[in-house]
Amino acid sequence: MSYWPRRLLKQSIIYGLGDVAGKLLKFLLIPIYTTYLLPAEYGLLNLCLLFSGLATVFCFWGVNSAFFRYYTSQEEGGLKSFSNVLLLVALFSLIVSSLSYLFSHPLSRLLLDAASEAYLIRITAILILVNSLLTTLLLLYRAEGKPIFYVKATVSKLFVDLLFNLYLVVKLRMGVKGVIYSDIISSFLLLIYLFIKLSPYLSLHLSFGLCKKLLWYGIPLVPAVLSGVVIMLSDRYFIELYQGTKAVGIYSLGYRVGMVVSLAVTAFNFAWSPAIFRIVEEKGAKKIFSDVLNHYVALVGLIFLGLLLFRGEVFSLFVNATYHQGLNVVLIIALSYFIYGLYLNFEVGLYLKDKTSYVALISSLAAGINIGLNILLIPRMGMKGAAWATLFSYLSMTVWGFLLSQGLYRLRYNLERLLVNLLLLTGVSLLSSLLPQLIYRIFLFSLYLIWVLRAEGPLLKEGYPSDRT
Repeated sequence: MSYWPRRLLKQSIIYGLGDVAGKLLKFLLIPIYTTYLLPAEYGLLNLCLLFSGLATVFCFWGVNSAFFRYYTSQEEGGLKSFSNVLLLVALFSLIVSSLSYLFSHPLSRLLLDAASEAYLIRITAILILVNSLLTTLLLLYRAEGKPIFYVKATVSKLFVDLLFNLYLVVKLRMGVKGVIYSDIISSFLLLIYLFIKLSPYLSLHLSFGLCKKLLWYGIPLVPAVLSGVVIMLSDRYFIELYQGTKAVGIYSLGYRVGMVVSLAVTAFNFAWSPAIFRIVEEKGAKKIFSDVLNHYVALVGLIFLGLLLFRGEVFSLFVNATYHQGLNVVLIIALSYFIYGLYLNFEVGLYLKDKTSYVALISSLAAGINIGLNILLIPRMGMKGAAWATLFSYLSMTVWGFLLSQGLYRLRYNLERLLVNLLLLTGVSLLSSLLPQLIYRIFLFSLYLIWVLRAEGPLLKEGYPSDRT
């Protein structure tokens, strides 16, 4: 067996543990938010985060993804490409944040339906600038395959964020403003630390030729990233439009619990995105890509199944009763992110063949489907309609990603093993609905866990070549 699946698993576990630690810290914030923020206030917070996510797309213009493509280049890769990416992001972020700050009143009327909330847009503009620079510096750790350094940095940031939330939100009762200020302070402190630590790797040398290549590769990804943000966050806007900010807050809380599956998907993607450009140079690369998909379905499927079986207990433990209606969307959101992970596996050929315009097309179509379904389903089904819109959007991406990528870089997947995995997941899920008692659900989960451990035994036991890490 190639060392790559093992390496990806190891890095994904490190990223995943860091993400789990980070999400655990964020979970500790849920009782704070549900106690000290009204559902309408929590809705305002999520609308500000929606704006931040959309604006951040134009701080990067895809050069963060292009960085992984050119980092391994012998002529223009390494630190030279990193310095140019950092300078470009700094310039774009400054422009976007300045415009957001200057036009805070019209943006507040448009997004928050109240010009009096313009101060939230102004402090969000500061957050956009700080977080864009911070994200760029952290790219270096991912490109060099150093997940431990990445995790230490991000978890430290979240811990500081938690402390300031306790002070600003709980003690000073600053509400939504306190949440955003906490994020700004924790991000800024880590940003200063990384600038000092990574100073030997930074330079002010700007190569216009390299910048042109980075932008040429990255700009077609802007619609893709923007569409991803639309799929992930625009449903809050439509829920606010049709049902009010209170419903936004309840839905957002349920969405956050459902995103437990995205812990594994994000961890996988953090290791996967830089790795595909190195894997393709290996002998038997196509088999490696196929094997990785099988491992993904088995291991991430285990996490999805755990949430499916025990979501009620998780919700009761962490969530204030005011938000319990959000339980209705947890499973749909979890399945959506599991499907999105399949898309990440399937889109390999699009990146290897530099067809980033296809990535943009797929994501744009999915975003269009998402918006259309939100408009159609939310008035009829409420927040559950928004969750179904998310699922069908990611499903469409997965189907189109598979078809287009196979046309460019054909991979032979082990369909028999994939089918067995999916049938087992489906069967256990159906049995759990027939046997809802906790003891039976624990038994069913244990059976699937044993099967996964046996099926993934070679991957989990195989020696890891330290000289290749």
